[in-house]
Amino acid sequence: MFRKLQTRLSFFCIAVTASILIAMSFGALLISESGMRKNESVTFQNHVSTLLSYLRDQSTVSHTWAATAEQTNDIWLYIEENGTPLFFNTSNESRQRLDLYRELLKTASHDYQFDFSQEYEISRTVTQTSFTYQANDRQDYYVALGMIPKENSYLGILIVHPLNTLKRSVMTQRLLFLLLDIIALLFLSIFAFAFTKRTIRPVEESQRRQREFVAAASHELRSPLAVILSGLSAMQKADPRESAQFAASIETEGLRMSRLVDDLLALANADSGNWSVQMEDVELDTLLLDLYERYEPLARHKGISFHILLPETGSFNCTCDRQRIEQLLSILIDNALSYTVRGTAGAPAPIAPPNEPADLPRIELSLKQSLDHRILIRVADNGPGIPDDKKSSIFERFYRADPAHEDREHFGLGLCIAAEIAKLHKGSLSVLDTPGGGATFVLELRM
Repeated sequence: MFRKLQTRLSFFCIAVTASILIAMSFGALLISESGMRKNESVTFQNHVSTLLSYLRDQSTVSHTWAATAEQTNDIWLYIEENGTPLFFNTSNESRQRLDLYRELLKTASHDYQFDFSQEYEISRTVTQTSFTYQANDRQDYYVALGMIPKENSYLGILIVHPLNTLKRSVMTQRLLFLLLDIIALLFLSIFAFAFTKRTIRPVEESQRRQREFVAAASHELRSPLAVILSGLSAMQKADPRESAQFAASIETEGLRMSRLVDDLLALANADSGNWSVQMEDVELDTLLLDLYERYEPLARHKGISFHILLPETGSFNCTCDRQRIEQLLSILIDNALSYTVRGTAGAPAPIAPPNEPADLPRIELSLKQSLDHRILIRVADNGPGIPDDKKSSIFERFYRADPAHEDREHFGLGLCIAAEIAKLHKGSLSVLDTPGGGATFVLELRM
């Protein structure tokens, strides 16, 4: 499905961009070719004016000058004196040009009413006309005719400029634009496929995670439902003395399912952006003391040394949702209490007093301010720690360190909810290794 979507998006992107590219290239070609033709026409007219001025001031015209003028200005010259062609030879090329000259003179006389003999009879001043002509062989020419009166004679000048060079320049430019467009479309195609693949990747990843989420949620809900249903079935057949045991099991699984549903609703609200927050000015040191007093008896009951480390001076007020931050820190402390048990503690770490036994599980809750005026709250333990290759996965939904899901107290949603709460407060939640062994979760908040 995503491969087909990527192909369609790529072709759509290529089609739209290619249409714009071709339209811009076509417009650029029109403007460029128009400028080239205009420059060619202006250059030709300047050459005509120069040649007519020169011939007007000269009493004689040499063959050498005519040949040089033709070669220098890329033109053909045909000059008549009193109706007699000058510089005429009998070569095949000259005869072909003479045929062209006759066609041009006929066209000038018929279409532009310009005739050498008639113009001489009418006027004694220099007269001229110019036009564009296409011969039978599809060759284009700029043509100019001039009449220069002399004493008791006249010169008729026909100047022809073949547009072969201009045509070659135009064709070369078109081929260059076509080549550039093809290269651009090739790179565009590569970019389009790479870009659409990169664009679709988050959607594909989101769908994959959604499938995994639904599968994991179904699995987690199935277990307590199976226990509840089997417990109800057993209660119907058991004697009253055993019913209390089944009722307690049903209640436990019901509470477990209720916690799971609450976690799922919390994540759903976070995903939809409907997670409400009530920002207020909170004294974080006081909040941490409340959490410490709440969890210290439970830690002592589990044989875990729980410490709190607060700065002696400084203000640690933060604008946040107190209940959400308490929820986040409660998740971290609850995880530390669950995974840091006797027998899992690592080597002695600087988070505990030196007079404690080396194998005593320890948890430390600390607060300090960073150099960039941010507040750092740490929950550190000396438990088994988290491998480096799993640090990026622990904040994923339904992720557990034990693939067998033997831990029935946690669903793998707590750290994901904690990360969402941190993101909701424009902060961050990360995990580091505790010196000496264990895991340290760091919550970073703005003051």
